[in-house]
Order: sequence, then C-alpha cells, then structure tokens
Amino acid sequence: MNGTVLVCLDKFRGSLTAAQACAAVSDGVVDAGGHAVAMPVADGGEGTVDALVRAGYDEVCVEVTGPTGEPVRAAFAVRGDRAVVELAQASGLDVLPDGWLAPLTADTYGTGELIRAALDRGCRDLVLAVGGSATTDGGAGLLRALGARVTTASDQPVGPGGGALTGTAHVDLSRLDPRLARARVTLASDVDNPLTGPDGAAAVFAPQKGATPRDVDVLERGLRRFAAAMAAATGRDRSGEPGAGAAGGTGFAALAALNARRTSGADFVLREIGVEHALRDASLVVVGEGRFDEQSLRGKAPFAVAEAARRRGVPVVVVAGSVGLTAERLRDLGVVAAWSLLERAGDLDTAMGKASALLREAGSDLVTRGPGTTGPAVVDLGFARVDVAREARQGLPEVVYGSGKTPEQVIAIVRTLLRHNDGPVLATRVDRDVAASVLAAVPDGSYDGAARLLVWRPAPSTGFGVVVAAAGTADLPVAREAAAVAAATGLDVTTVTDVGVAGLHRLLAEQDRLRAADTVIVVAGMEGALASAIGGLVACPVVAVPTSTGYGAGLDGITALLAMHASCAAGITVVNIDSGFGAAMAAFRLARVAGRTT
Repeated sequence: MNGTVLVCLDKFRGSLTAAQACAAVSDGVVDAGGHAVAMPVADGGEGTVDALVRAGYDEVCVEVTGPTGEPVRAAFAVRGDRAVVELAQASGLDVLPDGWLAPLTADTYGTGELIRAALDRGCRDLVLAVGGSATTDGGAGLLRALGARVTTASDQPVGPGGGALTGTAHVDLSRLDPRLARARVTLASDVDNPLTGPDGAAAVFAPQKGATPRDVDVLERGLRRFAAAMAAATGRDRSGEPGAGAAGGTGFAALAALNARRTSGADFVLREIGVEHALRDASLVVVGEGRFDEQSLRGKAPFAVAEAARRRGVPVVVVAGSVGLTAERLRDLGVVAAWSLLERAGDLDTAMGKASALLREAGSDLVTRGPGTTGPAVVDLGFARVDVAREARQGLPEVVYGSGKTPEQVIAIVRTLLRHNDGPVLATRVDRDVAASVLAAVPDGSYDGAARLLVWRPAPSTGFGVVVAAAGTADLPVAREAAAVAAATGLDVTTVTDVGVAGLHRLLAEQDRLRAADTVIVVAGMEGALASAIGGLVACPVVAVPTSTGYGAGLDGITALLAMHASCAAGITVVNIDSGFGAAMAAFRLARVAGRTT
C-alpha cells in the first residue's frame, strides 16, 4: 500500500487505551512495510486528556477525591489559558476502587477539584469533557467542590451521590468560586439527553453504572428534587435542555450553574488534535473502538473521523472489537471494509486478551492484502474460515452446513455472514434443538423443520419459476430442502408430489405446470427413472436429485444416481445423492445466468 495510513482509534474498553490500540495497528502497518501515523481520538470521555497531550497540550497532574471518596491521581490538559478537564479522570468508571460500582453514592466532587486546580493555574477558558462517568449526582458534587451548598429542609448538607439528592431542598450558589464569573465554560459532550424522564440520566445511563431498577427510581427522584432546587436558585429550569443528562447529570450542573455553552466533544477533540490536517496526507484511514454500532454514529469520535475522511474522499476501514452494522450500512457511511476482533478471535475472552496482537495483525493485513471493498475475503474464526466475499463473486453468501457444528459455531458463522453481506444467509442440515439455540442468539431468522433449514433475510421473489417434482412420499424430505433453499434465494417455487413413473398418469396430469417452469428439480430414488421421463417432456433445464430411498438393489441412491447419469434425455444436470441443497443452488445459478436474481 502506497501512502500513509492514518490510525484514529478510540479506546477498547476493558482491554486497550486509544493510544495502545493505535500503536498496535500502526506497528502492524510498519511490520508489513507501510507507513502509519497514530492519532488516538476521544469524544470527551476517557482518553481525551491523553489525546490532547499527544497533540501538544501540557499535562497537569493533581490529587483529587475519587468517585467514592478515596484519593486518586488525575490529570487535566493545558494550553495557554485553556484547561481541558476530563471528568473520567476524577469521577469515571475506570477510577472506581477495584472496579466496584457505586450507582447511588458515587459523585463528582473530584471533578470540581480539577476545575479549581485549573483556575489556580490562571486558566479562564475551561472545557469540561464529560463521558465515562461512574456518577448520577447531577453534578452536585462538582458544584460543592466549587463552593456551592446543597442542603436539606433542615439546612443540613446533602451527602455525596445521586441517592442522597432525594433530600435536597435548597441550593445556594452565592459562594461559588468568584473566578468562575470571569471564566468561559464549555461543555464538551455529544450526549443530547435531558436530565430526567424516560430519556434522562437515570433511566438511560444509570443501569450501565450498576443501578438496579429500584436504584434508578431513587436516582430519578433525587435528580428531580435537585433540578427543582436549582431552578429556584437560578430562576431558570434547564433540566430539559439537550446535554443536561450527560455524565449522570453533570451536564445539567455545567449548564445551569456555570452557564456553560455546549459543543460536540468529538468535534472539539478532533479539531484540537488536527485530524483535518492529517487527512491531507492520508491514503487510508483506520477508525474504530471496542464496539462499532449504531451508537457509534451518535457523535462518537471514530464516526466523526470517518465523516471527515469521506468529505475528503479518503477511504475508511473500521477495525473494532465487534461490529454491529451491516455491510450495506457501512457502505452508506463510506466504509470500504470492517474487521472485527471478535470474529478473528472466535470468542470474547480471546478477543480481549489478545486485542493488541489481533490489531497488529489487522494493520499488517491492510498493507499485504489491501482493505478490499467488503472487508477481508476470508474471516478466520479459528474453527472455520468464512468466505465473506462469496456474495460479491456468486451473488449469494456462503451457506452454512450445520451438521456436525455446535450451536456456538453456527452462531459465530451466521453473525459473520450477516455483517459482511446483504443477501440471504442460510444454514442447512440444522437439527431443531440446535436451531432453537441459534435463533435465541441471532433473532429475526426462521426455521423450516421439514427442510432443517435456518434462513435470515430471505430474498424477494424474482419471478424465476422452479417446480420441484418428488417421485414419492419418501423423497419429500429432500424435496423440501430443495424447495426451501430455492425459495430463500428468491426463486418462485411450486412443489408437485407423488408423480413417480409407476403411475405415469399422475405425471402427465402435471405436464402443463412442468412445461411452464423455468427449471424443474426432479427428486427420485429407487430406479431414478422420473428424471428421464420429465426430461423428455419439458424444454427447460432439469436438475435431478437421486435419493437414498428404495429397496436393497437401490444401493442407497447409487442406482438412481447412475440411472440419471445414463439418462436418454440429454442435458440433464445431476447432483449428489440426497442433495436438495445442491439442486436448489443449480437452479439459482441458472436464474443468475438468466439475469433473474436480486
């Protein structure tokens, strides 16, 4: 690959920081002889200060109060009179002692101490980057650290955390640090939720911080009490404004008490680190984070980079822990390839434990194999190498042969195919109990028990008519597989049954329907003569399926197979014994050649 690969990854939560992830991909690019520039990104959450320091800001470290009262070392970034305070450094999930969640008691006092430290350094342009918080205290702790009083009806201080806010009666802002009056405060956040209600901080975000349904109710009541007291103190209710629900309501405190203006966290960080300038020299951009899905499109930094790259015509590759967008959706976003560590690793533990090595491998592949137009041609799941480019070559994604595979293996393969392709995804020869497990994990599919077929995203009708003719009742399981697979690929299927040559009058009664077909699939066991009989009646292609039904001399379908091969009706296509699937695929190919597929 010629030119520079610009690597703009956000954190892979629980595994790698943004800087570590970028370094791994960049190292892989260099291993393969390419040139890479690592530019870790953030959207106001974890990693914001690190990204800015790499871009030339100074880092200032201080000791502050952590979210549950313990001292923590936290940093903010300074350039000139601007200070960027990252809430996650002092009040984030990552600084909780031993990772213990505290949804009712965690508060933002330490973030207020960071703001105070920035004021002590003479900074008057304060940017509060919120995201990744462990708190749902409405920013009350932050305000207390800056001099505000939050009290009960008996004038007692309200304790730390969102749970204690249920006792709020008064807020006194008269003792706020006077330097704030001369400062400009910016709330850097892409969260547009209000403070309360069904879309508010408690209902939407508190469960991610360990809150039970009962905790959510307590937090909601506390935030409402706090908002009412703030409205009384300021003369204005700002709890319903977009962004008020950011970081457990810290956005509300910034808007209501600090008169903050709101800006996109991702746009602010990308502007400060110089992404637009870096794109000028890039021939390819790699974006990603722990999970790239619809949520990523709501102001997350990787998506903002992808949008900027698309405006400049620079191709984008997504490399993420997992990818939750379809191939069509990714193409709409200008993404030329999307690679998932989960797919490469095969399971979550391996994906997280070996994230650095997997990212390095992805970086190397970008150079040696190129990004491709739909991602890698093959996704290696460890137990299977999935051909995700088959749809581009043949018009239909690779079909999963379910027999002998565990439910977990079928699930992993199906998810891979669904993400990398747009067309129908099929799994054949799947027993009912396995199908139930797969559908529980990958919903929106359907199961045909008679055909033992799982289908997701069946193709719309193409008008290409296929008649499946079964010689006898014993041939119906194979006939059903052929009919179900053909229908799932968009072919219009009609089935006629019990038309074996022992009763030619039954066959002749169906000849008009057979002659009207674009293709006839003949399913027969025993002597296999039905294929010759139909082949002599119709002008369209005939696909013959020998079945293993019949008595001793049938030799488990070999007699029918040889008879069909030796047919005097020239031009018959013969597939393997009991392969209803193979017959349907032959019909699909005929339809494709005729230009009758979607």
